[in-house]
Amino acid sequence: MTCSSDFICFPRTPYIVHFAAETFNDALSICGKNGFLTTLESDDEVAKVLNSISQHVKSSAESNYWIGLRKPKRDCVIQGEKLKGFSWTENNTASTADLKWKVPPQATCTHERCAYLSVNFDGTSEVKWGLADAKCTAKFPFICRALRERQACPKPSIPSIHDIIYKDDPDTVEVSCPSGERHTLTCSPETEKWLREGGSQDLSSLCRPCPPGYILGTSGRCEDVDECASRSLNRKDAGVDSPPDRNPSQGPEAEEEAEERKSDYSQIIIPIIIAALALVVLLVIIVVVVTCCRRKKHSKNLAGKKSDSSKESMGLKDTDNMEKVNK
Repeated sequence: MTCSSDFICFPRTPYIVHFAAETFNDALSICGKNGFLTTLESDDEVAKVLNSISQHVKSSAESNYWIGLRKPKRDCVIQGEKLKGFSWTENNTASTADLKWKVPPQATCTHERCAYLSVNFDGTSEVKWGLADAKCTAKFPFICRALRERQACPKPSIPSIHDIIYKDDPDTVEVSCPSGERHTLTCSPETEKWLREGGSQDLSSLCRPCPPGYILGTSGRCEDVDECASRSLNRKDAGVDSPPDRNPSQGPEAEEEAEERKSDYSQIIIPIIIAALALVVLLVIIVVVVTCCRRKKHSKNLAGKKSDSSKESMGLKDTDNMEKVNK
């Protein structure tokens, strides 16, 4: 768990306020990962919690937070006691500071009830607060207490050249690199180590110069420079139109794009070649068929001429024979 917009880690205290509303049992489970739903067993503890909250909540509206105070289903509310029959979930005791109730808890012996801290701020150091109860299924922000008070994170260990800028919040520092890049680090309340944006504990790559042809990406790792895009941008900055680059960088991305283009070309060219071959075959078939037909026709013509010649020859012979007989 790291400090974020969802909750606030109070410097050098064990308290963490979660602003995301949860049921009492869910809040109990979340706090149980590294501590417990906070108790208010002493006046000093009450003062620390209220002082911590007042540093971040300035609205005059009422703010409610689950604390680890609950009345089991079979127990009765006892109005004459300080905790009204409720007990702390952490140690199941009724020991308490001089707590006050904004609203007396609902009198019941048959329903489980859970208590919350209700606080009003008016923009000054004066704080109006008290306890109230609700159904345990209601949803409120909640306050966790870590098992031990948080210690200050040690100075960030970064091997590269850098400057550290300390903020008003002791749990936040800014790392400035010679390149001009800046990185925000946050002290983890659990590990007491500095975390980068995104939650990584690896600070070794911060401010580390990248080799030629690479730049530091948003992930903190060196990334290959798109030289084509860089040349294009440089030419535009200089007021020169950028012609197409005839010799693009042959990095992995360029090779992948080239392969994709080849694949696209093959998908277009191969069908065209197949269609052309089919057309050639069709033309050859047509030529062969036409040639055969012409040859057959020519053969029939020759046969017809031979038949006519034979008939004429026979007719001449018959004529000669008749002439001989007449003589």
